[in-house]
Amino acid sequence: MSTELLVLNTEESGIGRVTAVARLADKREVLRHRILNCFALVWVTHGHGWLRQGEGKRTKIQQGDAFVLYPDVPHGYGPGGEGTWTEWYVMFEGAVFNLWREQGILSPQNRPFHLVPEEIWERRIRRIREGATALEQVCALQSFLSLATAGGTAAAPEKEDGDWLSRACVLLDDLRLEEEAEATAARELGVSYQTFRKRFRSLMGMPPGAYRRSRVLDLAARRLLTESVPIKELASDLGFCDEYHFSHRFRAQHGMSPGAYRKRLL
Repeated sequence: MSTELLVLNTEESGIGRVTAVARLADKREVLRHRILNCFALVWVTHGHGWLRQGEGKRTKIQQGDAFVLYPDVPHGYGPGGEGTWTEWYVMFEGAVFNLWREQGILSPQNRPFHLVPEEIWERRIRRIREGATALEQVCALQSFLSLATAGGTAAAPEKEDGDWLSRACVLLDDLRLEEEAEATAARELGVSYQTFRKRFRSLMGMPPGAYRRSRVLDLAARRLLTESVPIKELASDLGFCDEYHFSHRFRAQHGMSPGAYRKRLL
């Protein structure tokens, strides 16, 4: 088994901490009835096996599946038979992730996420390492989890599809809710808007508009924690028509109003 360690962190951000991010290749170890005192995300990128949490039944894990392990919940998992698998794991803890659990966004009852294409999701998980501070790492992980809980694609695309999706995501990551952004991305990729929307949804598992809203709202959450800008001004800056619309969208994704989010987590 080989290990690529990306993050090993002891710094606390005030709202949470990403303690470790690593990739384990050709893992044979099977864990049985283990209990953690933190959260852990496991994403299997090669091989297959099983997962069991609490009193639940054993669940089959296929290549591309990811699951979250929870503090104080007994669990077991590993590759099946005499096989091996390759996994990414992220260990994390803190108030913001406890809030995700309280709101039911993260729950031991959730089914595994299916995260493909691999190159897109690997790029996202590596962004956690790019955080210069503990807070930025926590925000990068929240962005990853928000997209994962929204769903992945049903099957891995060909390389051409993966390259196309990577380019589409770059074009959509301008992080403003400008009405013409999706049409502009379609033009840049040389397809009609309807073709762009259909292909993006097929590959990403969500419409381009939903992807952009999720990214913008993750940015909003980071800015609420790091800036003192008034909420009305932030809503306008991010392209929302008014503060009410922004608050409605923010609550739907993060489980509370922008004001409550800033007050509770600062």
